[in-house]
Amino acid sequence: MNRRAPEVLAPVGSPDCLPAAVAGGADAVYLGLRHFNARGRAENFRKADLARNVAYLHGHRVKCYVVMNTLVHDDEYPKALDLARCAADAGVDAVIVQDLGLWSVLAREVPGLKRHASTQMTIHHASQIEVLARLGAERVILARELTLAEVAACTERAHELGVETEHFVHGALCYAFSGQCLMSNFAGCRSANRGTCAQNCRFDYVQRAPSSVLRPLSDSATAPVSPTSDAASPDTELSMKDLSLIARVAELADIGVASLKIEGRLKGPEYVHTVSRAYREAVDAWVARTPFDVASARERLKDVFSRANSDAPLSGGYGSSARLHRYDPAQDRSPDAELVSCDRARGEVVVAAKGEITAGQGYAYSVGFHTGGFLVTRADRGRTPGSWKLSVRIAEHGPRLPAGLALFRNADHERKREAAAAMARVPVPTADADTV
Repeated sequence: MNRRAPEVLAPVGSPDCLPAAVAGGADAVYLGLRHFNARGRAENFRKADLARNVAYLHGHRVKCYVVMNTLVHDDEYPKALDLARCAADAGVDAVIVQDLGLWSVLAREVPGLKRHASTQMTIHHASQIEVLARLGAERVILARELTLAEVAACTERAHELGVETEHFVHGALCYAFSGQCLMSNFAGCRSANRGTCAQNCRFDYVQRAPSSVLRPLSDSATAPVSPTSDAASPDTELSMKDLSLIARVAELADIGVASLKIEGRLKGPEYVHTVSRAYREAVDAWVARTPFDVASARERLKDVFSRANSDAPLSGGYGSSARLHRYDPAQDRSPDAELVSCDRARGEVVVAAKGEITAGQGYAYSVGFHTGGFLVTRADRGRTPGSWKLSVRIAEHGPRLPAGLALFRNADHERKREAAAAMARVPVPTADADTV
């Protein structure tokens, strides 16, 4: 059995997420500059600041990978090459590349820069790893849709070739395998393979009989749909649950996966810190051969923004169980509280809860085709056990919320406080600091 601990690889979409990753126990981070990265909507990083940020990370023994994971047009190669040289001069540990043309240019022009093959190369078979090994890959990032047996087979062959494997363990999933989606580009000229995905897969769609044509609800040709109409109810038929393999870390470590990758470069410091810390603890438990409290980790993870989650790809269940159904907020968990009464105008809610409720917590609910939520600003215990009277921020207008409505916690200010306290211990030097 392989006993080398896999690295915890955290997403960093902005400079304020750097200390969150470090404080969360990440072994490495991946980040993008302003061009040639698949998260164009993230704040990202300036070339002028890259060397300083890499020095900060290395000072905390954290590696830095720069993503260059978009397709590159012919006239963009000089600019892409300039960015790669900047990354090499800054001392990054590797670049993550999708475009094989760029891969070849970097091998020739920046030979000292290590290259990791992006998951967007759709690496799902050992034969592909053999080709990439001949092309100089230090690491391959496997397709997210693989089963555990397939990950094991790819990793075994990669080890024979002296190549590492990396696998996504947490975060958003694309409906198209390995992000090879053209829907956003066709619908609105925003290419996912160029970093500007509009996430059309997250829209509500409705399927109409008898043609069985799937149409977005925003389509002018689609009339409003009521719950009693002959048409199917609107739903997010193309939207996937988030991936969460917090309970499967030991299995991935056992087969020798070198890096456990967390998705989320559009998320903030609270998410980066909380998720990195959970996977850090899971890896440490595997190394120490001690039990890992999965239930506790899941409780913390649900307090940072995420959709319903699943380990479906790794388990081979990449079907309807992996899809997110918009009007079923329970998805894969039991409610955290039940509504007793709600006064929208006064912003007052009474609930029956399983545990403690504190200011800063957020709760989501669903009524018919409507989903909503509220943020707790004050929480007072009621007269009966489990009863709470809450002051909340809630939309003034909306459907009537019936007694007994299931409520699901989806935010907790405690996670923000934990992240802020941890980050304060590892501050990022200012841009004009003399030393790092």
